[in-house]
Amino acid sequence: MARSSFRPALRALVVLALSFAALPALAQTYGPARHPTRYLYVDPPPPVRPVVVVQTHTPPPPRQVVVVQHHTVHTPTPVVVEPPTPSLQTRWFLGAGFGGLALLDGDRSAVPAYTLELGLAVDSVELALHADLAPSFTESDALYTVGAAFRYRFLPDARVHPRMGVGLESLFRNPEGAETARAFAATGEVGIDLDVPTSFGALSLGLDTRIHRGLAGDESARVTALSFGAHFALRFE
Repeated sequence: MARSSFRPALRALVVLALSFAALPALAQTYGPARHPTRYLYVDPPPPVRPVVVVQTHTPPPPRQVVVVQHHTVHTPTPVVVEPPTPSLQTRWFLGAGFGGLALLDGDRSAVPAYTLELGLAVDSVELALHADLAPSFTESDALYTVGAAFRYRFLPDARVHPRMGVGLESLFRNPEGAETARAFAATGEVGIDLDVPTSFGALSLGLDTRIHRGLAGDESARVTALSFGAHFALRFE
């Protein structure tokens, strides 16, 4: 078995040795080995382009002025509007009148009488000082009064003013050749005025009537009398 396995190996070595021995003969027979011609194409490099640097003067961009406005928003303070307080209209007035005076608790005869007054008006309210004089109250007597009255004139925005008032006064009866009798009296009055505007205020024309009632004092002076007539007054603003 060992001999049979060694023989193929020996045979291969002999073949290999004979092959190397035949190489020189084969080289002489066929000559040197020939190789095909090869061509090498070389592309020339691209030309180098010169770089020309051109410097240009670029003007600076124009300056732009930007105006920035700051608006401050202020919260408005609430304003409390109060209704205007109406001012009081004050007037002085000076007046006079003429009419008659009648005795209500006697023979009720009427005699001429005169009236003078001075007062202060605040809006529609008046305070008046007045004096009534009847020089021929009877055949030999004179009767005159001095007092104060509060009045209220209606319709302040109109030209025609109805009015009414009350007051207190001193009543004097002066008999001829006798001592003057005095009495304390109350008065009540009604009337109507027409105001005509003027440069200084107004001219007031009107009609009125006033009742005089003696309350206390001398018996001869405690009479009940009624005076009536027309009057005018200058009202100064």
